[in-house]
Amino acid sequence: METITRIKLEGIIERKLNEGENGLADAMELSLIEYDNPEIMEPLLKVIYQTSDNVDEVLIGWANVLNDFDKVC
Repeated sequence: METITRIKLEGIIERKLNEGENGLADAMELSLIEYDNPEIMEPLLKVIYQTSDNVDEVLIGWANVLNDFDKVC
Protein backbone atom coordinates (compact mmCIF):
# COMPACT_ATOMS: atom_id res chain seq x y z
CA MET A 1 0.00 0.00 0.00
CA GLU A 2 1.35 3.40 -0.92
CA THR A 3 2.39 5.58 1.99
CA ILE A 4 0.00 8.40 1.09
CA THR A 5 -2.96 6.00 1.04
CA ARG A 6 -1.92 4.50 4.37
CA ILE A 7 -1.63 7.98 5.90
CA LYS A 8 -5.08 8.92 4.59
CA LEU A 9 -6.60 5.70 5.95
CA GLU A 10 -4.98 6.26 9.33
CA GLY A 11 -6.40 9.79 9.39
CA ILE A 12 -9.91 8.53 8.66
CA ILE A 13 -9.67 5.89 11.37
CA GLU A 14 -8.29 8.42 13.86
CA ARG A 15 -11.14 10.87 13.21
CA LYS A 16 -13.69 8.08 13.38
CA LEU A 17 -12.43 7.00 16.78
CA ASN A 18 -12.09 10.53 18.17
CA GLU A 19 -15.02 12.36 16.62
CA GLY A 20 -17.50 9.63 15.71
CA GLU A 21 -18.11 10.88 12.15
CA ASN A 22 -21.13 9.35 10.49
CA GLY A 23 -20.91 6.54 7.96
CA LEU A 24 -21.82 8.70 4.96
CA ALA A 25 -18.92 11.07 5.60
CA ASP A 26 -16.60 8.07 5.94
CA ALA A 27 -17.90 6.58 2.69
CA MET A 28 -17.33 9.87 0.91
CA GLU A 29 -13.78 10.20 2.18
CA LEU A 30 -12.94 6.57 1.41
CA SER A 31 -14.30 6.99 -2.12
CA LEU A 32 -11.82 9.81 -2.72
CA ILE A 33 -8.81 8.16 -1.10
CA GLU A 34 -7.24 6.85 -4.30
CA TYR A 35 -7.01 10.30 -5.90
CA ASP A 36 -3.94 12.49 -5.43
CA ASN A 37 -6.12 15.57 -6.06
CA PRO A 38 -9.49 14.67 -4.53
CA GLU A 39 -10.73 18.26 -4.86
CA ILE A 40 -11.25 17.56 -8.58
CA MET A 41 -13.69 14.70 -7.95
CA GLU A 42 -15.14 15.91 -4.65
CA PRO A 43 -17.90 18.13 -6.16
CA LEU A 44 -19.34 15.13 -8.02
CA LEU A 45 -19.25 12.99 -4.92
CA LYS A 46 -20.88 15.74 -2.82
CA VAL A 47 -23.92 15.66 -5.11
CA ILE A 48 -24.22 11.90 -4.57
CA TYR A 49 -23.59 12.31 -0.85
CA GLN A 50 -26.29 14.97 -0.44
CA THR A 51 -28.93 12.91 -2.25
CA SER A 52 -28.23 9.59 -0.50
CA ASP A 53 -29.66 8.13 2.68
CA ASN A 54 -27.06 5.48 3.38
CA VAL A 55 -23.48 4.40 2.75
CA ASP A 56 -24.42 1.83 0.09
CA GLU A 57 -26.17 4.49 -1.99
CA VAL A 58 -23.09 6.71 -1.85
CA LEU A 59 -20.77 3.91 -2.94
CA ILE A 60 -23.11 2.66 -5.69
CA GLY A 61 -23.63 6.20 -6.97
CA TRP A 62 -19.89 6.83 -6.96
CA ALA A 63 -19.25 3.58 -8.85
CA ASN A 64 -21.75 4.72 -11.49
CA VAL A 65 -19.99 8.09 -11.84
CA LEU A 66 -16.62 6.37 -12.26
CA ASN A 67 -18.05 3.98 -14.87
CA ASP A 68 -19.47 6.91 -16.84
CA PHE A 69 -16.19 8.81 -16.50
CA ASP A 70 -14.30 5.78 -17.80
CA LYS A 71 -16.60 5.53 -20.84
CA VAL A 72 -16.05 9.20 -21.71
CA CYS A 73 -12.28 8.90 -21.43
